[in-house]
Amino acid sequence: MYKYFFLLFLTCCTSNQPPQKISFVPKRNTVAKFYCSLENSSKISIEVNNKKVENNKKVMINYFYDFTVDTLGNRIINITFEKFFVNIKNNDDEEDYSSEKEDESSIMMDKVLKLIKGSSIQIEIDSKGKITKVLGAEDISTKVIKSLPDYQDNSNDIIKKQISEFIGQNFIKENLVNNFQLIPDSAIAIGTTWKQKTGNFNQIPINAEVENKLVSVNNGVGLLISKATITTNNLKTLSVMDLNVKSDLNGELNGEYKILENSGFVLKANSKLNLSGTITVSNQDIPITLKMTKSFKAEVVK
Repeated sequence: MYKYFFLLFLTCCTSNQPPQKISFVPKRNTVAKFYCSLENSSKISIEVNNKKVENNKKVMINYFYDFTVDTLGNRIINITFEKFFVNIKNNDDEEDYSSEKEDESSIMMDKVLKLIKGSSIQIEIDSKGKITKVLGAEDISTKVIKSLPDYQDNSNDIIKKQISEFIGQNFIKENLVNNFQLIPDSAIAIGTTWKQKTGNFNQIPINAEVENKLVSVNNGVGLLISKATITTNNLKTLSVMDLNVKSDLNGELNGEYKILENSGFVLKANSKLNLSGTITVSNQDIPITLKMTKSFKAEVVK
């Protein structure tokens, strides 16, 4: 009988203990280096006059990611681009661009990617995750543009736009900084859920409210899942195949992330955005589906 009451007492004491909370905030004076691989893919399908048109794009970037955290909690991030690969397919037409092509007769986009390769940018963000400074991006763009012929058909403007897809402010915020913006600043327990606004996803301005949940923490790595329902009210004017159009779209965003407990850095991420509905072109409503994925993984460099 005494043994039974002792076990009951022990169980009650244990069950009343608050759940353990974990902090994923980067520790001050942290210094870390990672080798990262990022892949963004998109598939856009529209139907005009009973004819289906498809646009597929895949961008793969490898880079080194160094960051330090100062005594105030601010983060200084250095990105060094190591490799680029781009694949674009419009129906049956397909083109590949790469920073690794050695052929002197390679097309201009290959040469642009090769010029960006090896370049670095520095980003400073405060303890709240806000970008306070970006250095180096303008220098890269200037270097690339100066190396180009003086095209008279607006090709330079198109190339500038393509460069911004790799080193522009939107790309930096969406792909290089948000590693530190997924987890709240305060310590959280396993099972905790929270909501946050998201901006763009592969250049799509979804502006949705995402619900996140910390599912588990094993061996110093947290597992986070996220989801959001996207409705027309969340979307602004959309850029589709170089056209700015009004849209009426609905869908969902889902993601899964593995995050280092000791630094808050994302080691692995997979997210998907699926949208469908219509866009308005010349007062005509055209059916459209968008499927976009983003995959990221990082390895610690020792």
